[in-house]
Amino acid sequence: MIRRSAALITTLLLALATLATPVHASPAEESNFVGLINQERANRGLATLGVYWDLVDDARIHSNVMKDADDLFHSSNLAGVTTGWAALGENVGVGPAVGDLHTAFMNSAGHRDNILGDWDSMGVGVAHTDKGYMFVTVVFMKSAESETAPDPAPDPAPAAAAVAPAPVSPPTPVAAAPAAEPATEPIAPAPAPEPERVDRLIDKVLAGADFPFSLV
Repeated sequence: MIRRSAALITTLLLALATLATPVHASPAEESNFVGLINQERANRGLATLGVYWDLVDDARIHSNVMKDADDLFHSSNLAGVTTGWAALGENVGVGPAVGDLHTAFMNSAGHRDNILGDWDSMGVGVAHTDKGYMFVTVVFMKSAESETAPDPAPDPAPAAAAVAPAPVSPPTPVAAAPAAEPATEPIAPAPAPEPERVDRLIDKVLAGADFPFSLV
């Protein structure tokens, strides 16, 4: 009876360990992406970005979701990846190596704007496939704490209203909505465009075509 109970406990522990197994990560490639992104920023006199674990977790999960689907798409819940943010952005891509993907991001205006944008932290998640390529998700964040009010003018002299520069336009940016006066008539929001889906990668690779390098 004791042996049987011990065997049952062992089985339960193994089952729990299996359920608790984290999403497979590729920390070396993730670190390479972080280094390349921060080098681009440093070369232009921009502040480098810290790595925020909460963003890393969600980036890894999304890259694995894309890998399992063998498809490229943005997160459907980018606003829920973490709390305390003022703005969020996301780059996703698929390619054969870190350097190739980073070069492709920098050669794409929207992705480059994200890399060089007004953020203070990021998280990178990489997922490898058994076909020799990788999916990557990069989540950028500007924290609400980094939003500081401008110093008050010494004298209340009349001046032209200052207009803040337009935020970066990533492929699918998500940012906190600014407060605004209610409109006199309700305006229906424009429907969000459906993300453009790429052809199945595995089909192309197995057919012997050149690697279908893609970004979203």
